[in-house]
Amino acid sequence: MAWVNRELLTSLIEKLPGGVAIVDSEYRYLVLNSSLAEINGVSITDTVGKTIMDVVPELADEVCGLIDNVLSTGKDKLNIRVEGKTRSSDKVRLWQVDYKALPLDGGYVVLINANEITELEEHKLRLAQSKYYLKSVLDNLFAFVGVLTVDGTLVDANKAPLEAAGIRFEDVYQKKFWDCYWWAYDNAVQDKVKSAVAEAREGRTVRFDIEIRVDENGRMPIDFMIAPLTDQDGQIINLIPSAIDISARALVESQLRESERRFREVVNKTTGGLVIFEESGAVKFVNARAHYYVGSSEEDRCYAPSFFDWFEQKDASLLTEMVTENPSGKENAQVGLVRCDGRVIPVELGISLFEQKDKSYLATISDLSELAKSNAKLSELLSEKTILLNEVHHRVKNNLQVISSLLNLQSRYVDAQTSRHFLMCQQRVRAMALVHQLLYESEDISGVNVGVYIQKLVGLLQDSIGQVADTPLIQKIHFDLPEQPIWLDVKVMVPLGFTVTELITNSLKYGQTESDPLELYVGLTLAGQEIKLWVGDNGPGIEPQAFFESQSLGNKLIESFTKQLRGSLTIEKTNIFMLTLTFPFKGKRA
Repeated sequence: MAWVNRELLTSLIEKLPGGVAIVDSEYRYLVLNSSLAEINGVSITDTVGKTIMDVVPELADEVCGLIDNVLSTGKDKLNIRVEGKTRSSDKVRLWQVDYKALPLDGGYVVLINANEITELEEHKLRLAQSKYYLKSVLDNLFAFVGVLTVDGTLVDANKAPLEAAGIRFEDVYQKKFWDCYWWAYDNAVQDKVKSAVAEAREGRTVRFDIEIRVDENGRMPIDFMIAPLTDQDGQIINLIPSAIDISARALVESQLRESERRFREVVNKTTGGLVIFEESGAVKFVNARAHYYVGSSEEDRCYAPSFFDWFEQKDASLLTEMVTENPSGKENAQVGLVRCDGRVIPVELGISLFEQKDKSYLATISDLSELAKSNAKLSELLSEKTILLNEVHHRVKNNLQVISSLLNLQSRYVDAQTSRHFLMCQQRVRAMALVHQLLYESEDISGVNVGVYIQKLVGLLQDSIGQVADTPLIQKIHFDLPEQPIWLDVKVMVPLGFTVTELITNSLKYGQTESDPLELYVGLTLAGQEIKLWVGDNGPGIEPQAFFESQSLGNKLIESFTKQLRGSLTIEKTNIFMLTLTFPFKGKRA
């Protein structure tokens, strides 16, 4: 090849893309450009005239074989991938090479054009791996994901929706999305999906709950969304539909709705009115009973918008103050509820804090109309009963007083010994009469103030004893009675009055001495659930054994009344002869 031709040829191939060289049948480089010299890692000067084996020994076998084929056949070998190392790098690299036969002097030389594709292939590999990983991730998601072209044609889908429907990808590939198996069970459903695709094509994201058809023609509720996918220039290149199975959520929502229905049914069937209102008074909820009280209905809400205006003006300001100033949020009040027709009914209102966050309150309303009527009726009946009982006690007292008077009259016509017996009977009758007198004189007819009773009874006994000759006079009476009233039932007071009468009579019988005037000691205490009553005197008294062995009428009465009171009797004989009656307390304190 002439020098001028070589120079021209060198200039020409220098301008060609990629690495270019011409080799002869001896594999010697005739010319090459700088790109190929850079690929080989050997300068143009050191390459020209050298063989392929000298320049790229690791690639020589493969390259020389391809050159031989071109030289022997005269046919080009195009797009041949050559992989290996050159002196320019220790890294294995990849080239795409064309080998073309050029006729020369009745034979051929070979034009080599090499373009390195190492980075391109690595990029393709990374892209393929990325797609594989993405596909693997999507296939392992519970979510349903697909890829559509802009016109709505399905070009990809992960495993989840396919397995749920029991279909293959081929069954839906290249189909319009709304015509796919999942939606093809109902025309309205298909139209809704088609409309969503159209909106996404316009750049909008669409989301709604819907049901898809799954395996064995079943249905599955899903949360569906379709959104546009854009490139770096903002152009829509695909549409991405996705969905998640909301069967569990739908079940919970269904259960919640059922629970709410039952709750409303219970709330509406409760016997009391329930109202939820805000701190400002704005009404948020009214149950059926509250509607009934106010005279409204769910459809015709004629009640005032503010809960505080449901009540009489004097009560409304009170309720406002209760809600705003009561930190615990709980109050009760009896107020007047103003109905829609203007009538006012008495109600009991309870208010409790319902929600701390938004300061809402729950009001419970109970109609007191019937209760007020019942209470009035009961009060009337109680008043009548009290009047009747007072009349009964008054008449019994009068009758007993008549008996006492008859005994007194009769005692005047008998001897002294017999008169004493009449006196004892008269005292016992007076003890009973005094109980009934105190009952009808008291506002509370359920019991008798035992302290007052004892004082009056002792006074009556003192008066009656003074009327009988040879009966010792009582010089002084020492009372030790509680300051606070103690009320005992009639069933207790009658035997207690008899016992006091017999004990005082006993003191008169045995307590008098020639030297000392008679003094009585009468007291009563209440300790816990036990009452102690004592009667004593300053006389010598009687020996305890002799007292308990006595068969006198008085002693028998004391023993009988003690048993009736479920009590016990003890005797103390020191400076004062004291008889103490202890019995259980079944009355009431003041």
